[in-house]
Amino acid sequence: SDTVQQRAILESLRKANPAFAEHLKRFVFSFEDIIKLDVNTLQMLIRNINPGIFAQVLKSMPEEFQRIVFKLLPPGLTERIEEEMKLGKPLTPKRIEEEKRVIIQLVKNFEQQGLIDLSKL
Repeated sequence: SDTVQQRAILESLRKANPAFAEHLKRFVFSFEDIIKLDVNTLQMLIRNINPGIFAQVLKSMPEEFQRIVFKLLPPGLTERIEEEMKLGKPLTPKRIEEEKRVIIQLVKNFEQQGLIDLSKL
């Protein structure tokens, strides 16, 4: 997956040039980084995507990751996403990766619009 490749590249860079790798890391955002977003930003993200799609992407993630996301969300939204995870139509692995890229792009758009600052993650 893209995330695995990104991490491998960053790790190689970290060994060769730690300062540059740290600088570059600020510009690399992966789906897994959504747990570093503040509550308001995470809620804004979910409001701007299909909750059913988000639920199925979240379902593909490890349980610990899911727990962290749910702790960041209000109870009503958590219940809605959990319901979508149970009843929603499963996505293919390829579609999950595509949707992760859409979510990542949305976060980057938020940053370009000045709504969030990813360098503070």
